[in-house]
This record gives sequence, structure tokens and C-alpha cells, in this order.
Amino acid sequence: MLYSGFINHTRNGFYSKIDYTDKGDFSLTDKRDYAFVGLKQDWTWDASNRFALNAGFEARQLNADYSYSNSLTDLRINSKDSLITYSEDIDIQIKPSGQLGSAYLSSRFKLLPRLIFGAGLRYDFATYSDDQLWSPRLSCVYAFGENTFLRGAWGYYYQSQFINNLDVNHNGNKFNPAELSKHYVLGFEHLFPNGVNFRIETYYKDISNISPTYQNLRDPWEVFPESRNDVVKLDIDGATAKGIEVFLKYDLGQKISWWFSYALAKAEDNITNIEFDGLLEARTGKHPRLNDQRHTIYADLNYRPNPKWHFSLAWQYYRGWPRTNYHYEIKTLDDGSLHFYQVHEAFNGVRYPPYHRMDLRINRHFQAKSGRISTYVHLINLYNRANLRKYDLDVVDDEENLVSDGQGGYLSFEDHKNWFGFIPVIGASWEW
Repeated sequence: MLYSGFINHTRNGFYSKIDYTDKGDFSLTDKRDYAFVGLKQDWTWDASNRFALNAGFEARQLNADYSYSNSLTDLRINSKDSLITYSEDIDIQIKPSGQLGSAYLSSRFKLLPRLIFGAGLRYDFATYSDDQLWSPRLSCVYAFGENTFLRGAWGYYYQSQFINNLDVNHNGNKFNPAELSKHYVLGFEHLFPNGVNFRIETYYKDISNISPTYQNLRDPWEVFPESRNDVVKLDIDGATAKGIEVFLKYDLGQKISWWFSYALAKAEDNITNIEFDGLLEARTGKHPRLNDQRHTIYADLNYRPNPKWHFSLAWQYYRGWPRTNYHYEIKTLDDGSLHFYQVHEAFNGVRYPPYHRMDLRINRHFQAKSGRISTYVHLINLYNRANLRKYDLDVVDDEENLVSDGQGGYLSFEDHKNWFGFIPVIGASWEW
């Protein structure tokens, strides 16, 4: 397979603020181009019904072009509880290029009538980040019967930094070494006579070589993260992810089908240092990862009364992600005006409320003279759940006025941001 592609990314933004909590100016121009051409080849050799080999390679020529400039000046609090005028100017013009490639060899052979063993070795390289990586992998399957299986796997999985993912946002101009994740997986699967497929799987991932990570304390999903005064740099000495997943599925091609999954998981970073010139209870040690979800549930029910109609009802739930609480304190400026600044409490010390929603989708198919027309109505977040996206506080009320707390201070008001509520979507497609 020979392939090629080009990706363009443009981001421009600015602000000039003079209010109770933000005083400063920001401007940003971020233009990135990324082009690639690649070649991929795979071979399969079934030597017998007991032994098979797979091999292949992939090679890509990559070229990127970064044109990034950022100017920021604002009034903020530092770690010594003093207001300072912070200023930063970044200008990066860089055109990295290089090759990214891989080659692998894997085998599968039947040791015993019910035991299949697999072994493989993969080599990856990236010239622009000086990665030269070897990844061994092992797997096995034992069949207790025609419908019952026990599976196990172990392996190294490296992830090189993509050439279009250089962290120029935080003045980075060099690529980081590849991160490594060691996987350990054990699973059991059984197909019941009534058509229900049951699968349970437990896993453990040991992640190392983690690059320095930047995170916004109050809004990890900010479109312009470098514009904010809550950016922290995390040094992480390894991470782990472990859990157990249960999956049930019923689909015999009849009118009704369904599936259900539940996962109990735990993902932690071992944080050795938090770099932040602001007010924060900077706890190091093991903390939940930013997307840690202790409980996750997915359920899906499908009804197909005939080939023309398809009804689908889906529900999802997960425990809220970790976040950092904060509150405001006040200083009086030289001109007598007030400035409110954030005091961040325990790093990732609390969690967002649980996220859940239900979606309904209705498909109707029409046979046309030339092909098939499909229409659908998709009702997202059917019961209009207010899922919290960002915990936010403001120091003024709806009329933009300060409100005294009666004790010489001022009240703060919740101004939280939610994910989208109820959204109806109508669409159509024509296949010929």
C-alpha cells in the first residue's frame, strides 16, 4: 500500500482584559503544516494448520512546518503570595523532517490440540526523535471447548512522539523520547447456547519514559491553554493503569440485539514534581490520572422490525474525572482598585460529578432506482442531563456587581460550564 497525505492546522486568538480577576493582554498565531508519504507491506504464510507466520514493514517520510508566536502579559499571583506582572514571548519557526518506520515478525503455532501460542517481535524507529525500539510480545489461547476460551497476553508497546505534535505551546523545540507501556492481559470468554456472548478481561499497564506534562488546573480542555495563569508542569516517574472489564452481547441477526459492558479501573501517575509559580497545594506522589474513570458503563439496545427501520437506544455512565478546587482572595492595588486572584487547593483533590446520558437514534432506509437512501434522527442526551465540564467561579453576580459577604469580603458565584445538553441531529446519506 502506497499512501500520502497533508494536514493543515491553524489557531489564532487574542484578548485584552481589565476586570476584577483578569488584567492583561494575549495574542497568538499558530500555523502548522504536516505532510507524509508512506509505503506498507504485510505477508501471511499459513505453513500448516498448526503453524503460521506474519511479517510486514511500514516506512514514512514526514515533513512538518511550525510557525508559532505567542505574546502574553498579565497580572498574577506568584508562589510567594505577591502580585507580579508576568510577561512571556515565544517565537518558534521550525521545519522538522525525518523518517518513521517499523517492521514486525509474529508467529502462531498450536502446541497442543487446545493450546495456541503466539510470539512476535517489532522494531520501530523515528529519526527525528532518535528512537530505535524493540518490542517483544507473547500471547496464548486455551480452548476448554468449542465455545469457551482463556486468553493471555504480554508485550511492550512504544509510542513515539508524532512529528506534528511538538509542544511549541510551552516553548518546546525538541522531540521527547518514546513512551513505553508494558501490557499484561488475561481474559475469559464463553458463548452460551442462547446466543449470549460473555467476556471478562483483567489488565495491568506499566507506563514509563513519560514526557513532562503540562496541564491547566482549572480547565484542562482550554482551546488556548497557554493563555491562562494556571498552567502547571508535571514531572511523572511512571504511571499504572489496571482494571477488570465485563462484556455481554446478544446478536443473532434477529429483531432485537443488545450489549452491555462494565469496567472497574484505576489509573495513577507517580508525580515527583509540580512546577507552578502560583498558589497551589502541590501534592506529589501517586494521583489519579486526568482521565481516570473508576466505574464505566455502556449499554446498547437495538430493534430492527424489518430491513427498513432500525431503532437504537444507548446509555453511558462514568465516574467523574479528578480536578483541583480553588477559591478567590483579594489584594488592593496601588490605584485603590481590587484584584481577585485564585488560590488553588489540593492538586486533583476532588472529582467532577458522574457523567451520564442517553441517546436515541432512528434510521429509515429507502431503496432507490440507483442505490439506497438512508435517513436518521439522532437525539443526543435524551433526558437533557447537565454534565459538568468545567468547575468555575466568578466574583460578580448576574448584574456584574460585587456582593459583600458582610464580613469585609465578597461572595463568589458559581459559573460552571456544562457539556452539551439535549441535541437533535437529522441526517441523510445516499449510497450507490
